Amino acid sequence: MLTDLTGADLRALHVFQTICACGSFAAAERKLDVRQSTISVQIANLERRLGFRLCDRGPGGLRLTERGRTLLEASARLNLAVESFTQTAAALTNKTVGTLRLGLMDHLSNTPSFSVSRLLRGFHELAPEVNLQVVQDIQSVLVDQILNKSLDMAIGAFPASDAQYDRLPLYKERQFIHCGPLHPFFKDAPQDYDAETLEAQRWVRRSYRLDPEAGFPLALGPAAATAANLEAVGVILSALPVLGYLPSHAAASFVTRNEIRRVTDNYSVTFEVSLISRAGQRDTAAMRHLRDLAVQAKKRR
Repeated sequence: MLTDLTGADLRALHVFQTICACGSFAAAERKLDVRQSTISVQIANLERRLGFRLCDRGPGGLRLTERGRTLLEASARLNLAVESFTQTAAALTNKTVGTLRLGLMDHLSNTPSFSVSRLLRGFHELAPEVNLQVVQDIQSVLVDQILNKSLDMAIGAFPASDAQYDRLPLYKERQFIHCGPLHPFFKDAPQDYDAETLEAQRWVRRSYRLDPEAGFPLALGPAAATAANLEAVGVILSALPVLGYLPSHAAASFVTRNEIRRVTDNYSVTFEVSLISRAGQRDTAAMRHLRDLAVQAKKRR
């Protein structure tokens, strides 16, 4: 039975978490750069210390035991507690350390309205010892990761009405209707099409929830395709006879290659892009730094 935690236990827990994240001992071997035999010994020693099995290996792959799943969840909470302790100790020396986990929606790097690169550069200059971990995903996934504490903060076009997170509005993004060369509107675009004509077309839709500030001005026609990000929307527009919404900066490379065109300047939609964190969460020093820098960047616009 485990009654106290040693350094070896913490290292073994890290190995166990890596195995679970990678899905197999073989994948963990590559991730950790440690032989499988060494990994097996570490897990066996941890199981001996705990007094129960964590996982089984078989033809079907890695399978966690019920107790293994519970320990994995507990080890995630332990990671957060250790990180919180490290940040608290660092704060006593007026030094910002630890990890900041930031999520970004796609195509933020080339938006003209707000420079994420400049924001992160300023953050690194202010807190060079913070380990910045950045992931990119669709907004619904980023929200889930904020709520389950696997992300600290995220930047994206999130629903303004959701009280589960705190929002710092950064800028507004306007999206227009586009089409590709296979669509009959392409040749004469842009034109002042009426709503009924546009609504009768087939569309590429998103695989995630979209919440424009004033809602959609059109009742979008049948979906011919679904896209998980803006790049995929552009590819589908260039390949299929459909309509779809894109912001100008995401459409720019396709427009330059004459692969898509803006259909009309009317019926655009506007999204508010915000920096969010979990509601009621106590900001770490790193989070405060990023939030303050975002406020300053917003004021400079």
